[in-house]
Amino acid sequence: MLTVAIVLIVIAALLGVALAAYVFLGKVTPKGLAFIHGPIAALGVIVLIVLAVRDRPALWLPIGVFAVAAFLGLWLITSDLRGTGPSKVGAALHGVVAVAGFAVLLYLVLRGL
Repeated sequence: MLTVAIVLIVIAALLGVALAAYVFLGKVTPKGLAFIHGPIAALGVIVLIVLAVRDRPALWLPIGVFAVAAFLGLWLITSDLRGTGPSKVGAALHGVVAVAGFAVLLYLVLRGL
């Protein structure tokens, strides 16, 4: 199941890179892409939560970091839907926090949890 979580998070990250490109180029973000990116990332985190509850408590650290990234992502999509557009700084911060969560996850996986 850990592999499933990692694959889902990688897919979400690739979609996130595409969304970030729109934001940083000053183009209108495709809402469909945003509405796919978030739920795929959430599914990956839900799988991590299931694993953490079962027998891998070390996963709570990347889960917490991903939660911060999720709140930033919610702020981005709501500001975009309100018509103000996503902030470039917010998009960068969201991406950096998400990458940090993934780095912590990979570190734990490589260390054998």
